[in-house]
Amino acid sequence: MRRRACILTVVVAAVLVAGCGGGSDSDAVKSTVVGYYHALASDDGATACSLLSASARAPFDHFRKGISCAELLTAEAQRQVTPAVKSRLQGVKVTNVAVTGQSASASVGAGRTRSSTVTLVKEGGNWKFQGIPSGTG
Repeated sequence: MRRRACILTVVVAAVLVAGCGGGSDSDAVKSTVVGYYHALASDDGATACSLLSASARAPFDHFRKGISCAELLTAEAQRQVTPAVKSRLQGVKVTNVAVTGQSASASVGAGRTRSSTVTLVKEGGNWKFQGIPSGTG
């Protein structure tokens, strides 16, 4: 009887751990999208750049020599993103996530602005923006 209880406890624990695993691709896509816009709102170019695919970051290598993607995005966010837009970016909503293999798309909106569609690719096991997304402000 005691052995059966121990086995049952181990099985239940295994099921709970498996169920709480890494979450779905849809959740990971949402997290990437929200993370990117929150990073821009916080002038955090390093985080924003880390959420771009290698092909999306490539133009930064040729844009200005000696300035990294992180430095450029931080500077642009500080210079061009107004406090009102930063507030909207903090409230970004992600809907209509569609995942097909290693590609995904999602609708992104903030406040009363029209939503736009962003595309992502799975790179190194993580979801990254396929291109540089436009703002939502």
